[in-house]
Amino acid sequence: RAVADADAGAGADADEAARRDAEVGAAKQAFRLHRALAYIGLGRTAAAVHDLHDLADAADASPDARFLLARLLLKSGALADARTHLSQALRADPAHAQAKALSEQMAASAKVYDEEATRLMLIGEVPKAISNLSSAIELEPTNALLYRRRALAHKQHDDARAAAADMEEAVRLAGGTFPEAERLLTGINNDAAIAEAAAGRLESALRYIDRAIERDATSARFRVNRADIARRLNDTEAALVDYAAARELCARTSSRRDDELAWEIECKVSLVHYEAGASHFNRTDYPAAFAAFSRALACNPRVPQYLLARAEVATMLKRWDVVRVDAEAALPLAPGHAKA
Repeated sequence: RAVADADAGAGADADEAARRDAEVGAAKQAFRLHRALAYIGLGRTAAAVHDLHDLADAADASPDARFLLARLLLKSGALADARTHLSQALRADPAHAQAKALSEQMAASAKVYDEEATRLMLIGEVPKAISNLSSAIELEPTNALLYRRRALAHKQHDDARAAAADMEEAVRLAGGTFPEAERLLTGINNDAAIAEAAAGRLESALRYIDRAIERDATSARFRVNRADIARRLNDTEAALVDYAAARELCARTSSRRDDELAWEIECKVSLVHYEAGASHFNRTDYPAAFAAFSRALACNPRVPQYLLARAEVATMLKRWDVVRVDAEAALPLAPGHAKA
């Protein structure tokens, strides 16, 4: 009616129609709220929730409607939705007494869920503990400590992806600075990379290991893990770069663990060169194959397969001195080997 009056040039009539429309709209909101209250009194919760949802969806929804909806949703177990509507009620009216009281009730309930999760973790009921922590988070979705605790539960349950997501959220909620969570997140990202690689999700694995290295660029193990993933992605150049970086990091210390890792790196690098040599050999590029097999032997000279591969290429190149030396070196390592 207001639009029609305005189009006809009856501005005053249009203003009056708009005013009456606003009054009708307000009356409808009040009616829906009162009807919802009546439904609550009659125990018709679903009907009350329906009316309150309609009210809450409006941009100018009243704090009372949002509070009532939050309370009903909480009773029905829809914890996350309840917290959402209660937060909206408090943003609209921070002094809303009933909303504040309900918020305190939710915080107390979250604490109960958290404490029960602790008990469940102690007796090994990890999935149930995760469920309780999830309920606590729905009630207090901005609590960084709850996300950190659930991340650790996911980690114990061998779900590194979920653990990484929760620990990332814990750091975000803490404003980007949460030293303990950040330290744990580094290792969890590495765990997630290993799990993703084992499942064949190599691109995802690469993203996780990149995050781990971004947080700790001094870990030789992380570099080796990324090199392994790159190798499976057929990115030999990237793999060799990371193996070299890992080798350099190991050289800075003299622990037994680093010495063992350094030997592991040499073995893996030798395999990369051996695979490259086999590829060159299959393409009849014998000089390149010879060079690649030689690099493999420089890293690990006690693999008879490498020795025999170079010996075979040497026959193609008529390098009889190399053929003899490599065959003689292979025999003690693989006694009775027909090719040797």
